Amino acid sequence: MLFVAVPAFIVPLVSSYQKLLNVAFFLGIAGSSFAVGVGFVSRWFPPEQQGGVLGIYGLGNIGQSAAVFLGPVLAVVVDWQNIFRGAAVLLTAWGMAFFALARNAPKAVRPASFGETSLWPLA
Repeated sequence: MLFVAVPAFIVPLVSSYQKLLNVAFFLGIAGSSFAVGVGFVSRWFPPEQQGGVLGIYGLGNIGQSAAVFLGPVLAVVVDWQNIFRGAAVLLTAWGMAFFALARNAPKAVRPASFGETSLWPLA
C-alpha cells in the first residue's frame, strides 16, 4: 500500500502519455496485493475454514467495483486530481495501520507435501 501510494500521488503531475504509462505500471503492482493477501489470510485458519474466510476476504475487492462506478461521479465533485491524491493519502494511512497492527499467523498451517498425497484417487 505504501509503495503504490507514491504513483497514485504522481498521476496528476504527469505531462505525457508515455509518463502516464510508466506510472500506471507501478499502479498495477497493487493488483498483486490480492494474491499476497490470500496467503496471509489463509494461514490464520485451518483448511476446513479457509473457503469461507477467503470468501469474506474476497469481498474486500468491492472497493474496486465502487471505484469504477463512483470514481467518475466523485471526480466531477472534487476534481479528478484530488481523487488520486485522496487515494494516496488513504493508501498511506492504511499502510501505516497495517504495518503497526498486522501480526504473523499464530501457527503455520503446512499443506501436505507431494510425498504425503496420492495422485490416484483410488490408491
